[in-house]
Amino acid sequence: MSEEGEKRTRFDDLCASYAAARQSFFDYRDRHVAVAGKVVRGLVEYLGCPRGQVVCLLPAEEDEEHEKGPLPAAIRLGEDGSWHLRVGVTVYQSPTTFPQERLVLTLVFKQTTEGRFAVQVADMTSTRREIHPDDQSAVAALSGALFDLISSHYRAQKRFYDGGQGEDAGVDVSQPAGEQQVVDRIIGFRLPKN
Repeated sequence: MSEEGEKRTRFDDLCASYAAARQSFFDYRDRHVAVAGKVVRGLVEYLGCPRGQVVCLLPAEEDEEHEKGPLPAAIRLGEDGSWHLRVGVTVYQSPTTFPQERLVLTLVFKQTTEGRFAVQVADMTSTRREIHPDDQSAVAALSGALFDLISSHYRAQKRFYDGGQGEDAGVDVSQPAGEQQVVDRIIGFRLPKN
């Protein structure tokens, strides 16, 4: 019943269906935010990097700089039902030497079964791993795969500059950071726009 003593209407049923679907969406989102948080923390731990060198990045237009932000604000639902999160890893020759370079990885998360999630770098199915977020060894293995991907990016770039081939595996071999303080270099696809 919609109010005390009144008969329940179809509109009441429609509103109840909406409320149930909305709650289901928030539960779905919260599960993905939780696993994304464990993956980002696992990456920070695996790399052993200083605080602030791995950040979540808010969605931005093609030519805008990506600002860091909290994970719940940075993660976005894609058209395919998977969640996309941009993670920036800032690397440098030394902490006080500029320019520095922020590698941008778009991580894609999709629940596959109860408690298990497929995680990969966008448009790079070779990086796909299925993990349970409470399995620290699976999170560490995923972090190792991301480390290998980033390392291979720089090895290919070095091969290119040394006169070899660096464009294999789609590696961006454009000029490294120039005079700017921090330059973004994207690995994988961009986040879908809202």
